[in-house]
Amino acid sequence: MIGTGGREAARRFDAIAVENGVPSLILMENAAFSLYIQAINLIEIKKCDRIVAFAGRGGNGGDAMALLRILHDRGSTLPLVLVPLFDDSNDLSGETLKNWEMLPVGIEVGEDDLSGNPLVIDGIMGTGLSRNLTDDLLAIIQKINHAALTVLAIDIPTGLDSNTGRPLPDALYATVTVSMGILKKGLFFNSGPLFAGRIVLGNISAPEESYEAVEYQVVEECDIVIPQVPLTSYKTKNGHALFILGDFDKVGAIILAARAFLRAGGGLATISLPDRESMISFAGRWPDLMLITDHDSLEKSEKWDVIVVGPGLSELRADVWKTVVSSSAKLIFDAGMFDLLNGDATLLEELTNRTIVFTPHLGELSRFMEREKSEEWFEAVDRFPLEKSYVLLAKNSASIVRFGSEKWIVPHGAAALSFGGTGDVLSGICAAFVHHLPLADAVLAAAMVHRKAGLLLEQHSSRHYHNVEFLIDLVGDAMKELL
Repeated sequence: MIGTGGREAARRFDAIAVENGVPSLILMENAAFSLYIQAINLIEIKKCDRIVAFAGRGGNGGDAMALLRILHDRGSTLPLVLVPLFDDSNDLSGETLKNWEMLPVGIEVGEDDLSGNPLVIDGIMGTGLSRNLTDDLLAIIQKINHAALTVLAIDIPTGLDSNTGRPLPDALYATVTVSMGILKKGLFFNSGPLFAGRIVLGNISAPEESYEAVEYQVVEECDIVIPQVPLTSYKTKNGHALFILGDFDKVGAIILAARAFLRAGGGLATISLPDRESMISFAGRWPDLMLITDHDSLEKSEKWDVIVVGPGLSELRADVWKTVVSSSAKLIFDAGMFDLLNGDATLLEELTNRTIVFTPHLGELSRFMEREKSEEWFEAVDRFPLEKSYVLLAKNSASIVRFGSEKWIVPHGAAALSFGGTGDVLSGICAAFVHHLPLADAVLAAAMVHRKAGLLLEQHSSRHYHNVEFLIDLVGDAMKELL
């Protein structure tokens, strides 16, 4: 996992490193070496014919200058151009001034000529930006964006708020962003993924103490555990899940969740229906799913290992809630459950000692938390009321998992997951995994498998291809690739 934070965390990260004996000039030099690796790769892949580095007067400008020096010293045959966005060296201080003074003679200090196929180094503004860009800087980044060039951004693309991921009011479109020391949370939130390009961690050799500044951990594929089904296992040992039917006009939601549960290794899936008449219309349609009435599911409340309730649900039937309360099953609350819980605050009071996974999308989270427009959605995640055995999976292009004081970011990846029904699939995967793994591990694994299945769907078809049934079929492939 990779430590992540905003501008305050970034400042603290560097400050702790310096306090522990790492000179800030060394931090900048290490940052430049991380940039050098990515620059060489981009030059080869994109066939760039020169390098144009835009340098502001802050630390990012110093990083850009150090990168040009390293390229020059290692024999780069491409023209190296520095575009200073300051009047003269009197505007510089600290390590940025030192790198200005160390610039080799062979580096041209010139104008922002973007002709040909340059690699643009974005050393304009960094994590400290919190207000709108000035008109002259805005004109520069819009000129670069309009030219659709290859851009290597330092820490965060210029114009992007490193805390919120919102453009101020516009930002550079980076091909690759090298985020130094820790990843910046603005690369994952709101519009961040649109501007960040490929995100790379820049190792600056900070001491272990610096990581006290971290706010989140970004989950990588290698971090998760995929539950294994033993050769000697059998269906009930792999979990028996009850799926509560919602509204009849949204019946597909709970069916998708139930079938995803089975594809993810769940043993038995049973749909709870209002009455026996409903069972007649459902019988035989989905042969891999069993059926039961709400009354009978209550009578057998101790039979369930996991209960999924919320997909397609707008009204809570009496027997359904009695089943939820009386069972010792782990609970997955999704979709309609958030509006129901918001309408009756006493419902959660009956479940304080239960294991619950909450999986709201942004709209559901906002309504449940009564989020004001001025409040960022990830701030609402921090306010979400979690008991010790509750875990929150706040779904977004990059999702947040919160368990107690720990917070993880599941990175963005698949646009194919932005269509209807994909969240129901995630609920089903969660239901399968919570039966086999510790709670937080299960939710992180489910979110990453869901993400991987979305990426596989895009690879097979396109990022615009919407086929939820096919997404469910790819769950097993995703688990196999993540083993």
